[in-house]
Amino acid sequence: MDSAESRPSRGNPAVECQNAHQEGNIANVLATLESLQRDFERHAISDQTSGGAQIDGEAAGKAPKEKKKRNRVKPKAKPKRYADISEISLPDNVAPLESNSRNVRNHGSHAQTPLKEENITILQLLSMDPDEREKYLMRLALERNLLSMTGEGSNMTLRINPLIYRFLNNFQLLDVGVNLHKIRENFSRRVNKSVQQQPDMSPQQSSQQSEKKEKKARKPAIELSEIEEAYVKLLERKPEGSEDEVSGVLKAFAEKLVAEKRAVMADGEIRVSAVNYHNAYMANPSGGRDIIFRQYALRRHAFPGDQVLALVFKMKVEKQDSKADATLGDNDLDEATDDDDEDKKSTDSAARAEEAPIIEEREVGVVIEILEKRHNRLIVGTFDRPSLVTKLLTPRDNRLPRVKITNDGVIRGLAANGKMMKKLIFLARITHSRSSEVCGQLLKVVGQIGELESENRAILLANDLNPEPYPEAILAELPRFDVQPSDFQGREDLRSSTCIFTIDPPTARDLDDAMSCVRIDDNTFEVGVHIADVAHYIPENSPLDMILRKKTTSIYLVNTVYHMLPLPMCLNCSLLPGKDRLAFSVFWRMDSSGKILDERITKSIINSCTQLAYDHAQLVIDGPREKLAPDMFPAVENEHFKLEDVLESVQNLYQLSRRLREKRFADGAVKMDQPKIGFTLDAKTGDPVKYHREVIRESNQLIEEFMLLANMTVARWIHEKFPLTAVLRCHNEPDKHQFEKLTNELRNAGVAFDLSSTTGISASLEKAIAERKDKEAAKVVLTCMLTKPMMRARYFCSGMTESEDEFRHYFLSIPIYTHFTSPIRRYPDVLVHRLLAATVAGAATPQLSCEELHGITNTCNAQKYSAKLASTDSTNLYFFKYLESLNRVIDMRAAVYKLGLSFVEVILIDTNHHVKVTFGGGKASFVGDSKQTIEIVKKGKHDITSKLTLSVFSECKIAVTARKGKLNGKLIWL
Repeated sequence: MDSAESRPSRGNPAVECQNAHQEGNIANVLATLESLQRDFERHAISDQTSGGAQIDGEAAGKAPKEKKKRNRVKPKAKPKRYADISEISLPDNVAPLESNSRNVRNHGSHAQTPLKEENITILQLLSMDPDEREKYLMRLALERNLLSMTGEGSNMTLRINPLIYRFLNNFQLLDVGVNLHKIRENFSRRVNKSVQQQPDMSPQQSSQQSEKKEKKARKPAIELSEIEEAYVKLLERKPEGSEDEVSGVLKAFAEKLVAEKRAVMADGEIRVSAVNYHNAYMANPSGGRDIIFRQYALRRHAFPGDQVLALVFKMKVEKQDSKADATLGDNDLDEATDDDDEDKKSTDSAARAEEAPIIEEREVGVVIEILEKRHNRLIVGTFDRPSLVTKLLTPRDNRLPRVKITNDGVIRGLAANGKMMKKLIFLARITHSRSSEVCGQLLKVVGQIGELESENRAILLANDLNPEPYPEAILAELPRFDVQPSDFQGREDLRSSTCIFTIDPPTARDLDDAMSCVRIDDNTFEVGVHIADVAHYIPENSPLDMILRKKTTSIYLVNTVYHMLPLPMCLNCSLLPGKDRLAFSVFWRMDSSGKILDERITKSIINSCTQLAYDHAQLVIDGPREKLAPDMFPAVENEHFKLEDVLESVQNLYQLSRRLREKRFADGAVKMDQPKIGFTLDAKTGDPVKYHREVIRESNQLIEEFMLLANMTVARWIHEKFPLTAVLRCHNEPDKHQFEKLTNELRNAGVAFDLSSTTGISASLEKAIAERKDKEAAKVVLTCMLTKPMMRARYFCSGMTESEDEFRHYFLSIPIYTHFTSPIRRYPDVLVHRLLAATVAGAATPQLSCEELHGITNTCNAQKYSAKLASTDSTNLYFFKYLESLNRVIDMRAAVYKLGLSFVEVILIDTNHHVKVTFGGGKASFVGDSKQTIEIVKKGKHDITSKLTLSVFSECKIAVTARKGKLNGKLIWL
């Protein structure tokens, strides 16, 4: 006997489906529907009656004629599967979907109905019971656009697709068993559950989901204050007019409360938690604790970085409602640290639920107006559950909300293959928002999830970076880079008088800094820092300059570099050995103790002797000199100098850098190095085949000390000459409330810490690490904890500040600072070079005003931070890809960061990744009241019990795996 899949149905399909369901197996229903679908696609629908259009007897519940004969015919190729019902061809006298015409009476002969028979079957089944089939088919009908929902909340209504309804009505087919009233009745009772629940869920899964929903329902939502409730009601009743009209209504509301002295107005930048986009905060203008926004809707869907006007008032809230300011979460201290991981909460959830809520008074806000939309409203994300009903795009950035996609035609086309849709990364743009949702339109498919090239594109888009190549017109206008006779005017020629060389990573190509050290006498040296004079080739306000103001920085991903400058300019400005180059040179005359006796700055022409890597310089530092052979170093390419000159200069520079470093930390500077990793990539595929931890050694610190000194020196010079338009870089003091919280955390962990000054922080950090058994683990955890409250370093224009106190760089513990040493990869350095040229070489004074520089530095800050995030994302991508390629667990060292009874949060010592670690079958309990130590007990074979004690700052070993871009860890029992 033929199988159901190879022959047409012989009875009423609705009855067959009902019988299948009554047998208790939903799979039978699905199999029957698949059989019907194949049969319907095999045979075209035609109407050849004189009285009007009819569908085949099967759809009407009648046995078709000459069934056997038709069954012997070899099936034809399947017709097109329509992604959009509007694509189906209509009879000449039938109006399209957009039309309201109902004059469809003359059906015409051989007119093809746009309604497939399986769709009528679905409508018949929707008119019947029982529940399981109804839930499934309701969702199926919505996904196929047979039914549509309009309105929101309690006003939501169901209607049949107008095109389908016209055919049912005009062709008099409503008697085939489609009961529209019954469908609507079922909808009001079931549709919400139908949309949310998976159709193929087993009874056990269904029960588990119901249990979860019940628990979730028992969990109370945050209780809105009177002001918040009034605000939400205004938004729900907002006029159909422009955003300005909505802002006008809200301003009137705010002014009334301000007049009643129940609230105040404040403006600032919205910052959003990286853990939950509902939680947001804004710096308090009064200097108090951050203003919190407790729900996404309470900030008018403001995005991270947006400048807003807020109504601020005090109210009592539960402490968990004010998590928004648990961490600033966006540190970019640059010269101090690069950590910006969000504070992750790993305390056991069950234990938290038993704790009594802590009530505190906080300043709470609602957004009245978005003053400046700094976020570009582009979303990179995926469809976790592709559906015609939900259409929700889940962003890669946890700070952003899910977006309801509104271009239905595209969605219908993609939803035809849900499995494929779940594998793709999409780019969407936010178009508008309502009180309860954010809407947008898909722009393009970025690529496939997990594919490195696609993921790298997604990283750039998600971080609002657009490394487009330079237009041919710009490249054609680049100047000559070879040194011309006219270039010697006003420059000091150092090519034959000074032994100059570079020290960089081995793979470096942008060589914008070089060093020199000339011994004057037994106790005096002239040290020089030489920086590529990039600004010489970039006239202010030129077409190239205008592009650079948007790019502002080079972007470093694992597999490539997107240069800020045109590539020919990068190559021809880099201080390559044996090449004449234009430079800016900063000289200090200092004694052997590192005390600066004199300083000068000049434009220069240099010719670097050689290109050393950090490893080469470290060989010289480690010595002794007698064991250093010439073949251990790259060739010297300046005929005026020998390798011995280079080696002596490196050794002298190292000794001087040690003195400078000691003095800098004695003056209060703080340094918290965090682990960074690099990769070895397969030459053909580009896949990571190995990773390594980048080690900071004395050769790295040598260069760091003199670059910091050059930046400090130049900052003083340009500010003295241009007090209102100097481009500087500051680092503000940490938030005092966050420091108070950190003090308590450290005290609970048994660590005495002086956070009153940077000197105290450095001394306390050194002492705490020395007292710990697992010193490397303690350093990793303490560094992470200390960087949490820190503010982000930023560029600014000196004329936009109220006093010079705002110039201070907190972590470096210095009064003034700028960036001068990397003009090939940073635009602020180009601005500084122009100011310096006007200061020391009589060049024209830059024409940019204080206000213009303020806007440019804001762009530089945003782009620098975005580029840093992209670099971190790229590192994570390749690290996860490497782990996934192993197809096994990998053992790694970890430092215990936070403790819980279900898992602990650790930091991988070699890579700085945060991982939640389970106990591998063990059960944990806290030891003592401080909750800083847990004891884990595990029963093994033959009832042998193993015990393991973990404390904050202790080291442990874990088995790490990566799956779907997430790290998972399991404790290794030693």
